[in-house]
Amino acid sequence: MNLRNCAYYDDFEKPKIFYPQIVLNHSFGYAETNFMCNDKGFLMVSEKINLKYLLGLLNSSTLKFLIQQNAVKLGENGFEYRKIFIENTPIPKATSEEQEKLAMMVTRSGHSKLICILVSRVSKVF
Repeated sequence: MNLRNCAYYDDFEKPKIFYPQIVLNHSFGYAETNFMCNDKGFLMVSEKINLKYLLGLLNSSTLKFLIQQNAVKLGENGFEYRKIFIENTPIPKATSEEQEKLAMMVTRSGHSKLICILVSRVSKVF
C-alpha cells in the first residue's frame, strides 16, 4: 500500500498557513514544517507571496469581515470557511518591502502572545 499517493504530500513539509473549515473564532495559523491536518482543514503554501504577510492580512478584522460575508453561517456563532471563499478574498498588492514589514509585525506579535502564555503558566507554578 502506497501512502504517498497524495499529490500535495510535500506541501506538509513546507512553510504554510492553515485554517479549519468550520470555525467559531476567525483564526489562521502558521507552521514552518511538519504540520498535517485532516479533511476538515486547509493548507496554503506559496513561493509568490510572503506567507506571514498573508497571515497578517487573513487575521485582520478587514479580511475577517470580507470572508464572513461569503462564508456559510452555522448557527449563531459559527462559519464554514470553504476553500473557494478564501481563494476569492481580495488580497492587497504590496511591495516585497511592505510584505516584509507586516511579516515582522506578525512574527513579533506571535512571540509576544507566546511569551504571555508562558509567563502565565510559570506564574501558576509559583
